[in-house]
This record gives sequence, C-alpha cells and structure tokens, in this order.
Amino acid sequence: MQVFEEQLKRIENELTTVEEELTCVSEERWLATKKVAWFRLKLFFQTVAQCLRCIYTLLTFAFVNLLNVLYVALTVSAELTRTLLETQGRQSVPHHNETENYRKTSTCFT
Repeated sequence: MQVFEEQLKRIENELTTVEEELTCVSEERWLATKKVAWFRLKLFFQTVAQCLRCIYTLLTFAFVNLLNVLYVALTVSAELTRTLLETQGRQSVPHHNETENYRKTSTCFT
C-alpha cells in the first residue's frame, strides 16, 4: 500500500510539473499568436504603403511626361506661328511696296 501511495505522489508531482509546462507552453503559444498577428498586420500595411508609393510614382511620372509633351507642343506651335508670321510679313512687305510703286507711277492718282 505504501508503494502505491509513493507512486501516486510521484505521478501527482509529475502531473503538476506537466501542468506547469503546459501552462508555459500555452502562454508561449498565445504570445507567438499575438506576434504572428502583429507581423501579418504590419505586412499588410507595408504592402498597402508600397502600392500607394507605386501609384504615386506612376501618377508623378505621367504628370511630368504630360508637362514635357505640353512644353514640346507649345514650343513647336510657337515656332510654327513665328515662321508663319515671318513668312506673311515678308510677303506683305513686297506687296505693300508694289502697291506704293503702282501709285507713284500711275497717272490716275496724280
């Protein structure tokens, strides 16, 4: 009977030790679960931030290229307009001189 009681006490001690270890493992599991949840949340926000950064970069690139295209279009338009005005100016000046010469040589106006 005494051997049975000793074995029972030994088993109870082992059971207490196992329960304490189980409590420690459960606490560690809970902490690990919290850490995993935190890391997943952090990864989600980092992914969202990376997507927003890519969208911002794309929009900035498109805006700068739009400005570049507008600059080139305005420059070409200005050059074309200047060329047309110079061409018209050159053509109108000889025409104006021819009219003056005609008036000077014509007998109708004298």
